[in-house]
Amino acid sequence: MQIYINIEWSFRCYLCRRIHSGNWRENVVDFKTLFSSSQVTELACLGSLYDMLRSRQHEYPLARLWLFATQIAAGMEYLEGRRFIHRDLAARNVLLASREMVKIGDFGLMRGLSQETDHYVMTAHRRIPFAWCAPESLRVGSFTHSSDVWMFGVILWEMFTYCEEPWRGLSGRQILWRVELEGQRMERPPDCPQELYSVMRKCWACTPSNRPTFSQLTTLVAEAQPLEVCAVQDFVEPGKLALLSNDLVTIIDHSLELCEWKGQNQRTLIQRPCSSHHSPRRCIEPHPAPPEGQSAAHGAESIKQNQEKKGGIANGNRKRV
Repeated sequence: MQIYINIEWSFRCYLCRRIHSGNWRENVVDFKTLFSSSQVTELACLGSLYDMLRSRQHEYPLARLWLFATQIAAGMEYLEGRRFIHRDLAARNVLLASREMVKIGDFGLMRGLSQETDHYVMTAHRRIPFAWCAPESLRVGSFTHSSDVWMFGVILWEMFTYCEEPWRGLSGRQILWRVELEGQRMERPPDCPQELYSVMRKCWACTPSNRPTFSQLTTLVAEAQPLEVCAVQDFVEPGKLALLSNDLVTIIDHSLELCEWKGQNQRTLIQRPCSSHHSPRRCIEPHPAPPEGQSAAHGAESIKQNQEKKGGIANGNRKRV
């Protein structure tokens, strides 16, 4: 036991030194908290993203889920830049630092890569989160930054299903068969905007080299921000999304071929179809962007730069209907 504790302590000290060699990213749990029980308690008081979404199924702002996705991508970009493989990226391992900020935590399976290698092969027989794992991890135990990207796609799916279990009821071997041999992927969650599901599918490319890097994902997720529209009049119709004038609505499905569109009223957090009479095709008059410094990406420089280049998409992506 004493030997294990000493090894574990040395490993944590090594991780702490290496991960803080440079500008620390706020969407990764500060490794100093690993040594301070008071700070750990303070950070964990809001619980995990998993616990929060399971307790508030279908009653959570979809725009905030997108915000969390930008933050997780930014945190993983930071780890990728320092050659760390997380290997256990899942909603249960993302902690709520505040109502509008999440931090990546639980580094028990994390491994650092040397400059001479681009992958880590698991040799010892250990339990792994197989429902989150990339096919190459299931097949030969190989973990890379690209396998973390696959997991990022799964955590996006978790978020928009309010943390349903991915590939529920299937073993690792069955998942591998479906993914590699049958080409199956998890379906788009009903509350997930198409643009974000497209990001998931990019993460789930069967060939690791075809998946985006986390540096690319910070831009892809930022560009996939759900469209927000503003109601110009009250609208009430049985079975449709009820709106009051000036209600903000997050658009979930706005295919122009559909007779109806689907959105979430940010005031009521109800998501339902709405009449084609109030179609997003009638969107006009963009809302003015907020003052500078209110970027929704919370410290993700690459996202912030992308937003500034596009005119502030984080909060300026609103139109009137």
